[in-house]
Amino acid sequence: KVAGMRVPNDELGIVYRLDRRTALKNAPSALIFKMLCSWMRKRLQEKGFVFTERVYGHVFTGSINESIVVRTLDQIRAGTSEFYFHPATAGADRNLEGRLIQNEREFSALTSQEVRSRLDELGFELTTYSGLSGLS
Repeated sequence: KVAGMRVPNDELGIVYRLDRRTALKNAPSALIFKMLCSWMRKRLQEKGFVFTERVYGHVFTGSINESIVVRTLDQIRAGTSEFYFHPATAGADRNLEGRLIQNEREFSALTSQEVRSRLDELGFELTTYSGLSGLS
């Protein structure tokens, strides 16, 4: 069994190009996360964990949509990447409100044909943490 862990390591430069206001607002916490992620990566490597080079979307928590995903995909240069989502659907018997609206938006982005087409055009290969162990 492969042990995998998310290391939320956004590229602030990409965030800045997509949305300067969000980048500037999150710059202090992003710098703290960068230091913590560096420490975390070393410890995880020592223990044999696998993780992606980058995790995108952490800085956009609560505002991820199809446009952000597609525009981010166009700028990813890391060899292995993960996108940070909180997808969900409310079901036909419930009204969408509050956080569920954003969860539904993220589910729609994650299952979007435009996102899937862009992934294919850019040559991304979808995998799991178990699949990452064979890429090292």
